[in-house]
Amino acid sequence: MRRALVITIGVVLAVTGTGCGSQDAAGAPTALIATVLDRTEAAKTAKIVQTLEVPGQGDDATGARFEGVVDLTDMKSSGSLAFGDLHYDMVQIGTTIYVDSRGFAHGKAFAGRPWVKKDLATIGAADGSGSLASGGPGSPDMLRGATSEPVKVGKEVIDGERMTHYRIDLDLSAPPAGAPDASSALIDAMSKVLGGQTLPVDLWVDGKKRERKAQVHIDLSRMPRGVGTATGTAVITSTFSDFGVAANIQAPPADQTMGMADFQSLVASSRAA
Repeated sequence: MRRALVITIGVVLAVTGTGCGSQDAAGAPTALIATVLDRTEAAKTAKIVQTLEVPGQGDDATGARFEGVVDLTDMKSSGSLAFGDLHYDMVQIGTTIYVDSRGFAHGKAFAGRPWVKKDLATIGAADGSGSLASGGPGSPDMLRGATSEPVKVGKEVIDGERMTHYRIDLDLSAPPAGAPDASSALIDAMSKVLGGQTLPVDLWVDGKKRERKAQVHIDLSRMPRGVGTATGTAVITSTFSDFGVAANIQAPPADQTMGMADFQSLVASSRAA
């Protein structure tokens, strides 16, 4: 059940790649967050490492790690995801995520089509499809949707660089003002997975006013029934580096992909054989 929980809340990883933000009363980002959003997007691309930690005792503690590159302006990412004994490649193009099934199907490419695709916007709280949403970074537009002014925690040194640490509350009950359709759809999906809770977020900004690190805190006890029975707080950490890195992110060829329903059917058939 704990692994199922890790897989399901992995949808959050697909839409929190660039953290969160703050809005004024008119629904527009505050001056600080608007600057961070603009300067982060201006970098175009970056390397990203995301980790998911789910609390537990001993072997019950679980987590996941995504490492790759992200297009900060166009909701694209590619990289590799690992959790437990599963390791697979993943690509996100807008709301569609592609996972190389050979990473969790014993190296087998069903029907010669190794890539399984899923529209993240259709993921519900417990529909079992969250397994394809476990690590892709998202859009800087997440910076638009907070319910509080950023609170300055202080100055900290991370990886040898001096950063400013802020704390914000992220409200996912409705898409933030100004978010494009793709971001809005993903935020709505994430709200369903998380039970509509407001998420405390820690945000680190560098001297160029770019987002460098974000930590999202998730109260597991408030997630809908069917997602899992874990309690405590899960933490998703996103770290950005190497801004401007080459990132030619493309969807897999159509003749090498299949939908989730087709994949599940092939898996069931192979087990019955």
